[in-house]
Amino acid sequence: MLQNSQLRKDIAALYEIKKRLAKTAIPDGETPTKLEAEALKAEAVLKQAIKALEAMDDLVSDD
Repeated sequence: MLQNSQLRKDIAALYEIKKRLAKTAIPDGETPTKLEAEALKAEAVLKQAIKALEAMDDLVSDD
């Protein structure tokens, strides 16, 4: 099992990636471009991964 400190580093890295994707996902016009739409999809997947890692972090912290 990953150590708690490694989980926190992974979570922080994912938040940084999510922040960069969010900037890409903001449409310049009324209709999002294909890149913006793909960035939104990737951001949603990252949100799920972050949530799962945070749950794991909570479990490890409780031990």
